[in-house]
Amino acid sequence: MTSSTRPLPPTLQRARPTHFVAIRLVSREILRCIQHLQQRFVARDPLFDRCLVPLKRLHTALLLTSIEEHCLGKARLAFIEAAQSIRAFLGGEPMRIVVSSLGSF
Repeated sequence: MTSSTRPLPPTLQRARPTHFVAIRLVSREILRCIQHLQQRFVARDPLFDRCLVPLKRLHTALLLTSIEEHCLGKARLAFIEAAQSIRAFLGGEPMRIVVSSLGSF
């Protein structure tokens, strides 16, 4: 057994994510491109149709985390405060996000 396959002690094990922070994708241009990409996948193999995300539900996750039930109130407050800070920083201007690569884990 190598060190990469050895189980972590309980104190170092990560909890499964229970919550996420995401940005909804609402740009018509992005949605058209994704729809075209989805159509190409389904044209190649109809089985892909069963696993497509509906365009109205598309989002990109910024954060996956585990929040214990007793910490939910604090987490919600932190999220509200962070959103207010971001809006104030942007000064009402829309944010442009450029994606330069795709990775996996």
